[in-house]
Amino acid sequence: MKNIKVTINNLMEFADGIVQGANVTFTVLQAGKVLVEDSLSGKATGPYERNYEVMGSDVNVVVEHNRPDLTRLSITAAIVYPHLSNTRSKPASQSRGFFMRLARAA
Repeated sequence: MKNIKVTINNLMEFADGIVQGANVTFTVLQAGKVLVEDSLSGKATGPYERNYEVMGSDVNVVVEHNRPDLTRLSITAAIVYPHLSNTRSKPASQSRGFFMRLARAA
């Protein structure tokens, strides 16, 4: 088992100059195999991290998402090695004070 940390930055839309929440569906792939597929809905003005336990290897991962229209949106994924860290990753909203309201889309 491996742990994958997905980091989402700038999940938001603008309507008449007002920042609003948005929806995104993303997939984390490794050598063509889907490791994670998830959807989020909300607004993240700073980094938001979510961890997933997956059946994978040490090969690099790739992230695809369905919102190319959100030009500021950034979604990255990385393999996490918990034994190399003293602390578990937690959502950036808890550690850096950014405003975010994210929920899994139904």
